[in-house]
Amino acid sequence: LKLGRTMMDICSVYREFSYDSKLANKNDAIQARRWKEFIEAWRSQQLGHKSVICGDMNFCALDNSSQYQQKYNPLREDVKAIIDEGWTQVINRVTRSKGNDTPACLDHIYYND
Repeated sequence: LKLGRTMMDICSVYREFSYDSKLANKNDAIQARRWKEFIEAWRSQQLGHKSVICGDMNFCALDNSSQYQQKYNPLREDVKAIIDEGWTQVINRVTRSKGNDTPACLDHIYYND
């Protein structure tokens, strides 16, 4: 995308629990491998131009107090490391509140500047 004189990459992401919706791909090891591949691709976006990464990451960016969310701490740590490398998180409020589920910020937007 070119905005004025600035080139910007925009990447939309959906981190699904099982690749191709196949239950056999839902296990933690496969999810971790796909996440690491995504993180490597994300880091490559820092090479000389502005980028936006946005989408449904399916883990809460704000809170890890529930036992369910705590299993995603390694993902949060990866994102924190990327933020420390110069990215900014835009969304800092709940984006999903459904029934008895704990409200969460599952939708993320990050940009580098």
